[in-house]
Amino acid sequence: MAIGDIEQARIGSTLAWDGRGKLYEKLSALIKRFDPDPWVREKWDGRLWHLSEIVGRKHNGDWWVDEITGDGDRLIELSKLEGRFTVINWLDRAVTADECMAWREKYTGYHYDHAGYIWCAFNRLSRSEFPVVTDRTHYCWERNASFNRDMGKPIYYEWEMPYMPILLKRYYAEQASLVGGKNANRSSLKQFQS
Repeated sequence: MAIGDIEQARIGSTLAWDGRGKLYEKLSALIKRFDPDPWVREKWDGRLWHLSEIVGRKHNGDWWVDEITGDGDRLIELSKLEGRFTVINWLDRAVTADECMAWREKYTGYHYDHAGYIWCAFNRLSRSEFPVVTDRTHYCWERNASFNRDMGKPIYYEWEMPYMPILLKRYYAEQASLVGGKNANRSSLKQFQS
């Protein structure tokens, strides 16, 4: 069963899921140790890892979630997913299910980018000197970056590979700056504030 702050959710929300598995454990530990950004090394707790997007709502109130996994892209009901998530409302405007489904059509059939994390590591460690490659594959951070960019609010610069810790850093910084942080999700923000 999916567990998270669903009352914050809306169509267009990003869901950041807790990491699971050996690959996650190894990569998050490496990121914490070697990332060139002091914020990532010191403040990112490494818990949040996988990203997906809310793209619609069913008549029964359940949410439609777009995500990419090792099996490729899929549309799945939130109630059928397992794990703990945090809702991130990066987009400044309300998006519609029709916009989201049109976006999904554009990216349906994408395969999982198994080399994406390695390419991302090269891009980060080289401080974006290692080029960004676009193709018909996505890893979850990349898919989420495409979603937010196409909905009008990019998270990353064009020379950056999509990267979970940077999404969190930018999101929490933006939330903390809104009305002195009054609009921020305090339970999530606490660990990221200086």
